[in-house]
Amino acid sequence: MERLINKEKLGVFEETAQLKKVIMWGRPSTEAVLAQLLPKEISCFEFDFIVPTARIEFVNAKHLLETQGVEVVCVKDLLAQMITAKGIKPRVNLETLKSELKEKGYEYSEKYKGKEISSREVLEWIDPILTEDIKEYGENNAIIINDMLSLQSKNGLPLANVIYARDQSNLLGNVWVWSSMEHDIRKDEVRLYKDILSWSGIVNSQVIEIQVTEDARFEGGDGIVHNGICYIGVGGRTNLRGVSQVAPAILAQGLRVVAVYDGKRTRKEEPEMDAMHLDTFWMPCGENKVVVCGDESKRRRFIELTMDNNNLKISRNGMFSDHLKTVGMELIPLTKYEQLHYAPNFVNINNKTVDLSLSDKNGLIEELGSAGIKVESANLVEITKAYGGLHCMTAAIKRG
Repeated sequence: MERLINKEKLGVFEETAQLKKVIMWGRPSTEAVLAQLLPKEISCFEFDFIVPTARIEFVNAKHLLETQGVEVVCVKDLLAQMITAKGIKPRVNLETLKSELKEKGYEYSEKYKGKEISSREVLEWIDPILTEDIKEYGENNAIIINDMLSLQSKNGLPLANVIYARDQSNLLGNVWVWSSMEHDIRKDEVRLYKDILSWSGIVNSQVIEIQVTEDARFEGGDGIVHNGICYIGVGGRTNLRGVSQVAPAILAQGLRVVAVYDGKRTRKEEPEMDAMHLDTFWMPCGENKVVVCGDESKRRRFIELTMDNNNLKISRNGMFSDHLKTVGMELIPLTKYEQLHYAPNFVNINNKTVDLSLSDKNGLIEELGSAGIKVESANLVEITKAYGGLHCMTAAIKRG
């Protein structure tokens, strides 16, 4: 099997333009099972969740997008193809893998037994999940993929958040930004995605690639392009150094670059998980129209980055909430409660249709419906317990 040679022109110049193509990961597997036995500060999960149900939710979410005319590329499928094409052999056989996965689970359970973690009963999910993965990818590929994600990371942690396919990179205009991630459990994800997408040909010469490096931080959920402006959240996951590394290439496309700056979370004075990325509290939903949590927008500053004689200039221009008024943005307000229940973490199919992460615990179905927007829901009850919704799961690579 030869790798795909892809010269398709990709780009995301407007968050509410017609969604044509996205990347998603695939169904969560044994890596997510093992992470149920890690403390939340390590796993980055919000709550324990039922992994077999989350696997069904992923399939349903993918199907929802496809019925709306969106091409969905599953990176996990590409990984299986790459393994086959390269003739990679598994490190262990199936029975040994099962044994090692369960041993790792017991190890976590014993090490963190004083913490708030799941019971060892979650390890009963391993065998049926592997059976399903074998049916989907073949035995060799299923063994290699689960071994790679669950047992073989550089820091010894399962890549349990790999399902959130927006965070490892983000296509802003036609600049493909590769992330530099904050938490240890997530750091290996970037190289994994980069290797697979580069091999497949999806990332090609039609885009400009930038790798955020060193002490700079950038995560894909913090970047959103709307009305000619590339907004980048700065807080617990992305820092101003990261924005400075990507700004020149984005500005060269004719977009403005605005950092939405949260000082307290940047300085680690407050936890960042409840509003870790821009797409967890602010989301465009039409021309000059955004859904926003006022409690979160009012605490953030508006910082614009521009080029001045080939030098990057950073201007601190007041508060983000004032900027939204200045540009004439119509605001659909969210309470903090609604924001915490993933109301803004939706996917725009176009400027007339959106897919919510959850259908309850927010008033968006009624409010957006009143604004003439058709609203669907992926009903990600289990997946959102891992601290991410549908927008986190989908990285748009072609709009318009």
